[in-house]
Amino acid sequence: MRRKSPDRISYVASKLGNLWQTVALLSGMGLLMALVGYFLAGALGALWVVSFGITLILLTPGIDPHMVLRLYRARVMGYSHAPRIHDLLAILCSRAGLERPPQLYFLPSYTITAFTVGSRKNPAIALSHGLLHVMGMRELGAILAHEIAHITSGDLRLMSMADIASRLTATLSFAGQILLIINLPLIAAGKATVSWLLIITLIAAPTVSALLQLALSRTREYDADLESLRISGDPEALAVALEKIERYQHSWLERALMPGTKTPYPSLLRTHPPTAERIERILTMAPPDHISPAVLETERAPFESPFDTIRRPRRNIWGLWY
Repeated sequence: MRRKSPDRISYVASKLGNLWQTVALLSGMGLLMALVGYFLAGALGALWVVSFGITLILLTPGIDPHMVLRLYRARVMGYSHAPRIHDLLAILCSRAGLERPPQLYFLPSYTITAFTVGSRKNPAIALSHGLLHVMGMRELGAILAHEIAHITSGDLRLMSMADIASRLTATLSFAGQILLIINLPLIAAGKATVSWLLIITLIAAPTVSALLQLALSRTREYDADLESLRISGDPEALAVALEKIERYQHSWLERALMPGTKTPYPSLLRTHPPTAERIERILTMAPPDHISPAVLETERAPFESPFDTIRRPRRNIWGLWY
């Protein structure tokens, strides 16, 4: 896979573009939340909603990553389980300026996935058995750099803010619709009037807020890709890792008999950008003066699971495994 020459201007422009999109999307979610509050209780309602949202963001404590990962039956991956992976993580954290390396967790599933939970002060990265089985050390380093980029960029906090705004908007919208239903007899009798703009806003606000939240997630994924290149200095490895995740996401039988299941959702409804677009950006936006990869070996990540592993986890209706 051939990498294009790094371009400092393109790199900086892409970073600034991601920042602008992040600010615009968060502002849009906040304004939408305030608009629903305004329609329900006027200017005071909008002010109250925004103040309440900010208070929630400031006072909501970070969720303990261990509690979250227990829901996935994840186990702590100690240094004795995978010393080279821990050594690689330490190198990448040092490059990223992350004082405290994240705690590594092992997901006992052949599903190919990695994700980060917690906060910058108490982060954790979960790696699945499937991921460790198919990735070489270079690709694993690129994936770890991507997850570290989410931590250093404050994405966990940003997405928490977006989630609070989205939930508040949905709650206010639901309350408004209930009030509307209660007042239907008065409206039918001509004793009260309701603006169509109010009705449309109450119905559409939760969906629009959710779409903005998904767009924010995609923007932060693009930015994490770009930041991870500065940390790992290995754009080819990240591109190969993404390609592998895309390829191995479905079994060979599913790929042969149901190729359409590879892209089940429209792009607007995805938390991650299309893989092909990510790879193209990665190879185009390799940062200037990038450093050498931390690990050059191409063999599979040296990790033998001491835990039981299942083929594919069950999903509950609320989205968590098991």
